[in-house]
Amino acid sequence: MSLLIGVALVSTLGIAYIGRKGWYAFHRAVGITPGTLTYTPPSEPLALPNLMQLTLDDAVLTYLPAELLEQLSRIDHKADIYQQWLEDLAQQGNTVPTSEAQFTLRKLLNERLPEMLKHYHILAQHQQRMASLPKFATATSTTNSEALSSDLGVLAALLASTEQRLDNLLAQCRDSSYQELLIMQRYLQKLDDKS
Repeated sequence: MSLLIGVALVSTLGIAYIGRKGWYAFHRAVGITPGTLTYTPPSEPLALPNLMQLTLDDAVLTYLPAELLEQLSRIDHKADIYQQWLEDLAQQGNTVPTSEAQFTLRKLLNERLPEMLKHYHILAQHQQRMASLPKFATATSTTNSEALSSDLGVLAALLASTEQRLDNLLAQCRDSSYQELLIMQRYLQKLDDKS
């Protein structure tokens, strides 16, 4: 009986040893070092979005919170969709409509949005420097955080306004294409009514 218990114990330990060695070998094969964890501190900068239409310097995006970075990414994707829509219209030989809203949006995306982000970057950078001074840190830390949050609120409102303008132009493009389909449908119905 003790021989049977000894064999079971040795085989269990052998299986555990082989399993552990296999587990570590698997991790080394895929490039992971077992037993080491990499801690990423929360103060590490956020991953900056890949922008297709907006030409922004990565430095001005460093102080933006994740919500505004996501909103910038949405604005960029919508601007890319709008630009592709206009290019598709031009390739089909249709006249690309121009309006004051389009001109305003183009000006916002190409000039005003980068300026807004630069101004916010300067404000955030200055307020962070003020907060890092030891003798001013206690007296002005609350006013700096309040000022930065109000500045952030203004920037968020400006980005929301820009996104709303872009949404309106995309809706106009969709509606104009839908109207063209309705015109064709009415034309075909009139042809059917005549025959």
